[in-house]
Amino acid sequence: MGSVLIFHASAGSGHRSVAQAIAQAMPDNVQTCVEDILSFGTPLFRLLYGKGYEFSAKYMRWFVHMIFSLTDHACGKSRLVELSEAATCAAVQEALSLVLDNHASVVCCTHFLPVSLMCRLRRKGLYHGSVQACVTDYDVHGFWFDPDVDLYHVATQEAVERLAGYGVARDRIRVSGIPVRAEFACAKKVQREHKGLTVLFMASSLRLGECRKMLAEMGECGVPCTVHLVTGRNAALFEQVQVHPPVVSKSLTLIPHGLVRDVAALMRRSDLLITKPGGITVTEGLVQHLPMLLVAPIPMHEVHNARILQKAGAGLACFERGSLARALEDMASDPQRLESMREGCASLARPNAARDIGACLALAARQRHVCAPLSQDTQAGPLFMARQG
Repeated sequence: MGSVLIFHASAGSGHRSVAQAIAQAMPDNVQTCVEDILSFGTPLFRLLYGKGYEFSAKYMRWFVHMIFSLTDHACGKSRLVELSEAATCAAVQEALSLVLDNHASVVCCTHFLPVSLMCRLRRKGLYHGSVQACVTDYDVHGFWFDPDVDLYHVATQEAVERLAGYGVARDRIRVSGIPVRAEFACAKKVQREHKGLTVLFMASSLRLGECRKMLAEMGECGVPCTVHLVTGRNAALFEQVQVHPPVVSKSLTLIPHGLVRDVAALMRRSDLLITKPGGITVTEGLVQHLPMLLVAPIPMHEVHNARILQKAGAGLACFERGSLARALEDMASDPQRLESMREGCASLARPNAARDIGACLALAARQRHVCAPLSQDTQAGPLFMARQG
């Protein structure tokens, strides 16, 4: 049986979380390795690609919007996408050594950078195994497309239609869902501790000013609620909240948390989740059947996530000033609204996504799937030359 290599990218934490969830669900008899594709680049490349994205997503969303808009085209139809992919693949080309040393017959990618790299390696005749992609949002950006991906695992029918529009055959697309770790897959609720609404506010990716304004808006609406504010790895935000607590009304009880090891347990104690609509966090909320109020999206992919969740009745987009307070008032005045949203979450949730994708990868590994190279020019280009050297 061949081995399975799962590549993620440390540009945000979501891609890594999905890779770990798949690895966790893989059958015990399949050798599995999880690696960060950015670890094969130079320190400068890792800084620019990983931390640069995180900084831009937090402080320069207009810039992210511009880049994602300009590049939302299938490779081969956009010169800018082609140049971008060529440059980033060249920066992490040393990953080829890991692929060959591990005799990987299947490579699963939870980020679009290794998708592009592995398909390029196949076209050069340097890799002959299967390439599969697990898309980590509810729609698909053009960066994810490559004609040589054997199988796409996506979350929604909207993603299927987008890929089909790029020319991907529908039998190479599975609506598997986005994988979450095992602790999130159980949606059993526990007894709540407080009267009124119990709200989980995931604020690690928010600026301090944004967080304060949202808390103030929630307090001013007068809805009795207990807010568990999770700042995660944003130590600066946690410190600011501790040293200078936000001024909120008596109707709002604020409980700050730093890095929480068991977010799933907090979700099970909550009535409502307030979060940016990142693909992984909202998926964790969906499998917990936890209604969501979606705030401060990164343009394009997170806006698309919010649109799809709102269409399914699982969440509400609260992007405009005052909309968060209005949504809270609606939830408090109409308890049936929360129940309806929980049903909306259940309609989108696929708690067994990691297991299903793992089984698919294991099957491909058992078959030792080998693809004929699409190009005979195996000695053209720096990847082959570097390997020979």
